[in-house]
Amino acid sequence: MENKEILTNEEVVKTTEELLDTGNGASIAVGTVILLLGAGALAYNFVIRPVVAKIKAKKEECDLEEVVVDLKDQGIDIVEED
Repeated sequence: MENKEILTNEEVVKTTEELLDTGNGASIAVGTVILLLGAGALAYNFVIRPVVAKIKAKKEECDLEEVVVDLKDQGIDIVEED
């Protein structure tokens, strides 16, 4: 069996259209939804969650920044009570 026939673009398009027309639309919709849910879960785990964590860490770093004041340089005596 030798099959050296080359399909033209029109034949490929016609065959593809036939396959799409005979396919069940509900199964395509379900497959699309499952694919989108998977992509959303991956985006959440590897993009959104790390970005939010980085923003929160940066915000906490700015809020917790200590201000050190040397009172001795300003001529203020420190008295400790026991």
